[in-house]
Amino acid sequence: MQEIDTVLREFMDRKALFTSIDIANEVKRRGTWIPNRDVALYMRQHVLLASGGDYLMTLTTCFLKDGRSVPAYVYHPVGTFATEYREIAESAISPQEFAALHPLAPNPPQPTVGTSTLPQLAPPAPPPKVGTKATEMFRNLRWPGRSNS
Repeated sequence: MQEIDTVLREFMDRKALFTSIDIANEVKRRGTWIPNRDVALYMRQHVLLASGGDYLMTLTTCFLKDGRSVPAYVYHPVGTFATEYREIAESAISPQEFAALHPLAPNPPQPTVGTSTLPQLAPPAPPPKVGTKATEMFRNLRWPGRSNS
């Protein structure tokens, strides 16, 4: 995700307010196709954007160019307000728009609902069965003056 990191650092160096769409579109303009949802997921887990850093992530209402309001996570420097980012200037670059921008690039995959191109974490291991071995060992102990029946 080096492309995302590079764009994030540039936006943060400028102390810009942004959404994941802004970052995804800039990555796409530079020639790398990545689904918007993957950028959003990556940003929510990003170290530079973690709590306690120089940036905050705030859910707020933004407006599309057509006047509709939508909820969006706005990333903004500490000391600024997410409400300063009011209008989402552009919609997400589609696979067709990407192909027009980069005619020599391979065609981006068509979106599939519920899939991600990010590396997936392995599912968590099941919790250990409590007491099986320890309980058996305890039962087999010989206590002085007690019968184990």
